[in-house]
Amino acid sequence: MIEVIVFDLGGVIVNVNFNSALGMLFDNSGKLNAALPNYSSISNLMQEYETGKLSAPDFHERLVDHLGVDLSFDDFITSSNEAIEPGDDGIESIVRSLGEEYRLAILSNTNPIHFGHIKKKYAMIGLFEHILLSYEIGVMKPAALAYEKLIAATSKSPQKHLFIDDRIENINAAKELGIDGIHYRSIENLRRELEKRNIKLKE
Repeated sequence: MIEVIVFDLGGVIVNVNFNSALGMLFDNSGKLNAALPNYSSISNLMQEYETGKLSAPDFHERLVDHLGVDLSFDDFITSSNEAIEPGDDGIESIVRSLGEEYRLAILSNTNPIHFGHIKKKYAMIGLFEHILLSYEIGVMKPAALAYEKLIAATSKSPQKHLFIDDRIENINAAKELGIDGIHYRSIENLRRELEKRNIKLKE
């Protein structure tokens, strides 16, 4: 029986505009754009940043150096946050409805600038009992350790979790540990998948 429903942030709770200034670092699947100059170096920088090994100022300094652009730290923050947009219509009502019956958690690959912006702008973040962020826990999905840290935080068995993420590789990794998962593609798809699991939403 499901007791904890776990959400990803980007692509589920909020959306990412890949046409924004820094959004263009990524392709439309959310992966770092392999066509970027110095791709491997930037990929390593992103991983260090989103696992907390690099601070935001250090990441900014090294990123603009790699890209060869003139971008102040303040403009970097603004550009970063411009990429974050509201989630699909209906996602907040689903979260609020689920929160009446289930414990809620977040497991997300993200960074301090993005999460600070999301937490400030989206009040529904306050509904989540457990928030596990890659830059705080030091590991990114789909590594098994990320899910193990989730299980440790909730003190519930894997089978009592339901994980919702827009990246199929993250869902598959969760399933390998016994966590049921929904590959998020749309609000309608999410509603159908919840209904299949006899998880009722209050309209």
